[in-house]
Amino acid sequence: GAPGTPGDFDELVTALTGSWRVVRVALPGFGRTPRSTAADPSSEAVASVVCDALDALDLTDGVVVGHSFGGAVAGAVAVRNTDRISALALVAPVGLRPHRGYRRSAPRLSAQLLATPAVGRLLRALLPGFFRASGFVSPPPVPVLEHTVQTMGQFDWETHCARMTALDLPTLVAWA
Repeated sequence: GAPGTPGDFDELVTALTGSWRVVRVALPGFGRTPRSTAADPSSEAVASVVCDALDALDLTDGVVVGHSFGGAVAGAVAVRNTDRISALALVAPVGLRPHRGYRRSAPRLSAQLLATPAVGRLLRALLPGFFRASGFVSPPPVPVLEHTVQTMGQFDWETHCARMTALDLPTLVAWA
């Protein structure tokens, strides 16, 4: 997810250990991966990182799990790997269109404002409170929150919708 870390899945990994081989991938710029690794925060670029991990580990016949923004990444990975991804599990994934609380221009505007010196300082100070109000009990550090805003600001809803509706895989969607 964005923001998120592989540690968000600790309990799930514990439950699956012994039955499944589990590989967690920290998305570029999140978790312990340096922000500098996230030159392109698009779901396509992040999916390339996950696909590279699949290649490096020679993984076949896998189930890809994605949470929040990771659901969009999981869909992009599955589209590129139809021969070796057998199913998807999406945990509270981004939908096929922005929800009512999401404004198409607001994330782009926020990312642009974060880049300006005076307004950016003010917005950075407000980010933890905004994320707390959105349900994050302990928001990650401000640079990760800033990266999250930039990631979601460039999100391509049309491509995501087309990709997800074209997939023909067993898919579990868990939402609570």
